[in-house]
Amino acid sequence: DSNSKLVDRVHWREGSAMDLPWLASKLLAEKMNPVITDPSRFMLGTIGSERVACGQIRSIGDGYFELASLYVEPSYRRKDIGSKAVHKLLERHVRETYGIEDGLFLLTLNK
Repeated sequence: DSNSKLVDRVHWREGSAMDLPWLASKLLAEKMNPVITDPSRFMLGTIGSERVACGQIRSIGDGYFELASLYVEPSYRRKDIGSKAVHKLLERHVRETYGIEDGLFLLTLNK
């Protein structure tokens, strides 16, 4: 299956200050809040040097978290990359919160 081969080529890494312009432009284009206080909260998917996806899990206070800012470049959508991004974000979240998965929410936007 060509989708599984493509998703296997995506390398996942933590965001950095160098990613801020790309992150802000993509979030703004999708009508998401482009204010990014900590780019290291993002996981970015890349193929070679091309950024193809991103997402974050951020604290919303009192031990609650939000899966937010999930974005996949249009030419890479419907190829399982968004699902893989969620999986990578959840893996990191569970690792960083010592396995605690309670209090994680998903915010969705209507287009």
